[in-house]
Amino acid sequence: MRIRTWLVPVLVGLLASTGFAYPLKKPNRGFQKRVPRFTVQANEDWEGCIYGRLPNTKAIDAAEFQLLMPGDGHHFVLWKYEGDPPKGKRDWKLIPGCTGLAGPGTLIPNNLFGMQNANGRVRMPPGVAMRLEPHQQVLFNPHMKNFGATPVRPDVRFNIIPAEKDTVEHLAESITVGNIGNIQIPAGGAQTLAFDWVVPGDMYIIQ
Repeated sequence: MRIRTWLVPVLVGLLASTGFAYPLKKPNRGFQKRVPRFTVQANEDWEGCIYGRLPNTKAIDAAEFQLLMPGDGHHFVLWKYEGDPPKGKRDWKLIPGCTGLAGPGTLIPNNLFGMQNANGRVRMPPGVAMRLEPHQQVLFNPHMKNFGATPVRPDVRFNIIPAEKDTVEHLAESITVGNIGNIQIPAGGAQTLAFDWVVPGDMYIIQ
């Protein structure tokens, strides 16, 4: 049997820079979401894992994601969270990349959209979209470095734009194919690491 599945592997993102300017303009279709404010101390390398819900009242087939965060941003990922809502504190700061014991029922959350570009977009191919359920539970995963001498409270926003009506032929799903944690680069030296992944079946790689 030929498996015809559209997947978004969390491996490499081919992104087109957009040159968005502050404040990020709200889209004519879809919605804009502002990540809950957080503080990055002076000279701090900060990665957050913040629980939230998206504002859509109906299911959305998302075709485009636009991000604008300060230029000191290393990456931003919007994870699909399928566990129980957290009780009390919503900021799981000690969870790198929102993976691991991210919460009840979620060992590795689903990557909806992500990039290592503080000012860019991800566009799905024609006819392809990501399904977002009503008020989709998500984890906001900003990673920033504050090179300044005073604390900052970054303004991170993104737009989600749905596909045109009756144009979606395939719903994409993401897959995490691996991660390497044993990075040990000596001062003034170099290191080479390799990771192999065997594709389990026929699939279309779209990002």
